[in-house]
Amino acid sequence: MAFSILSLSLNAKAQDRTERVKAKYHKYLQEAEESYQAYDLEKAMDLLEKYDKKLRQSRIKSREEVALLKDQISLASRLLEYAQKIEVIDSIQLSWLDMEAWIADLSPSLSEKIDFELDSNQDVRIHYHCSENAMSLMVREHKKNLDIQQKLELLDEEKETSFISSSVNTENSENAPFLMPNGCVLLFSRKSAEGLGGYDLYYARVDAEKNEYFKAKMLGIPFSSPYNDYLLAYDDEQGLVYLLSDRYCKEGEVALYRIKTLPSELQGEAMANASLGTMVRDNSEDIYLPIKGEVVIRDWSDFKSSEAKSMYRDVLSAERRLRAFETEQLEIKKAYVNGDKSGVDRLSELTKEMAQLKIFIKERLVEVKNKELSFR
Repeated sequence: MAFSILSLSLNAKAQDRTERVKAKYHKYLQEAEESYQAYDLEKAMDLLEKYDKKLRQSRIKSREEVALLKDQISLASRLLEYAQKIEVIDSIQLSWLDMEAWIADLSPSLSEKIDFELDSNQDVRIHYHCSENAMSLMVREHKKNLDIQQKLELLDEEKETSFISSSVNTENSENAPFLMPNGCVLLFSRKSAEGLGGYDLYYARVDAEKNEYFKAKMLGIPFSSPYNDYLLAYDDEQGLVYLLSDRYCKEGEVALYRIKTLPSELQGEAMANASLGTMVRDNSEDIYLPIKGEVVIRDWSDFKSSEAKSMYRDVLSAERRLRAFETEQLEIKKAYVNGDKSGVDRLSELTKEMAQLKIFIKERLVEVKNKELSFR
C-alpha cells in the first residue's frame, strides 16, 4: 500500500512538472498557430521546432497537437502551390442568428434549400432541402459525431430515412450538405485531423450506377483554410458561389462570402452544363486513351470503372481549358507585338494557370489509368 501511495505521489509530481514546462514554453505553440492561420508557414514550422526542442531538452514528449499542427502545415504548404485564384464580390461578418435573413435577401433560391440549426452548445448544423425531388439531407448526431442523413418523401406521405454512405460519413463529423444543381456532386464540410483545421470543405461525385457516392475529396485553398469552413453552396440562377467561414472573424461570428469562381475541382463537363439543364452525353466527343499494353479506351462504353470515366471527363475538361488559355496567350502576344501592352499582367496569370493545369492533367491521367486497371 505504501508503495502505491509513493508511486501515485511521484506520478503527480512528474505530471505537475510536465504541465509547468509546457506552460513556460506555450508561447511558441501559440505563435506557431497564429502564424499558420496567417499562412506564414515557414515561421510556424520554425516556432514548432523551437517548442519541440524546448520540451525534449526538458525530457518531455511533445504533445499530439504538435504533430497534428506539423501535418497541417505540411498539407497547407502543398496546397498553396496549386492555390486557385478566385474573384470575391463581397463579404460580411454576421452572427448565426442573422445568417438566414441575409441569405434570404441575397439569394432567395438558396434560402429555400438551406436551414440553420443551433444546438444547445451553440454549434451550427446546416441542412439541405430539395423540393424538386422531395429529398432532404439532414445533419444528425450519430455515434458521438455529426453525420448526414438522407430523407426521401415517398407516396402517401411515407418517408424513407437513412444515413448516406461511408464514403461521405466517417468517424469524424460531417456537416452542411449541398447538392450541386446538376445532381452529380455533393458538397459538405468535415472536421478531421486529415484536413487543414476545423471544418474543411469536401466534394463527392455521385455514382449513378450504384446510387452511391465515390470517395470524398477535400477542396483546396482558398475554399478550405486553417479556420472553420462550414458551407459551400452554388446559386445557378446567379452563377455565384456562397461560402460560410469563420476565418478572420470575431468570436461568435461567421463571414458570408459571395464568389464568382467555382472551385477548379467542380469545373468539369457536368458542371459546365448544369445551368443548361443538360448532362454530358457519352458520345459527345471521340476519345482515345491507352491504359496498358493492348488495353485502350476508344469509346465511353469501354470503361469498366464509372469513377475512372468520371475522372477522365475532368481530364478532357482541363485539356479544353488549357487549349483556351493557349489561344488567349497567343492573342495577347500578338497584341503586344503590335504595341498593345494591356494584357501583360494577364500573361503572367495565364502562365501560372497553364502550369497548374498541366500538372493536374498529368496526375489525374495516372489516377484514371490506375482506377480503370483495378477493375480489369
